Amino acid sequence: MPEPHRTAALLAAEAASQATTELLRFHRAGTAFAELVFDDPEPTERLAVALLLTARIEQDCHVTQKGAHPEDAARDQLYRENLGQLAAACAKFLIDEHGKDLATLPMILAAKEQDA
Repeated sequence: MPEPHRTAALLAAEAASQATTELLRFHRAGTAFAELVFDDPEPTERLAVALLLTARIEQDCHVTQKGAHPEDAARDQLYRENLGQLAAACAKFLIDEHGKDLATLPMILAAKEQDA
């Protein structure tokens, strides 16, 4: 696996893990504060990050591998297109939330980690 994919996989796993932790806390304890549903107000954002990175890894790997549906090229192409749409939707959500380029995403995640 190329090094950028390994790094992206780790970032995706960390983001998903942080969101999962908050969702489990919410399940056990309920609303964190009167004005906030979650203690960490960003679980949806963290899941969007995880989805975006995972979809991009999978898209890139499909170019060099047989794909999700090697027996059906049309279905495999549709799957790749759907991954692209998912990644684009997550990217748009994150850009709209931050008003910034996604190139700042690692810095955003690191800052959130320090705040926690």
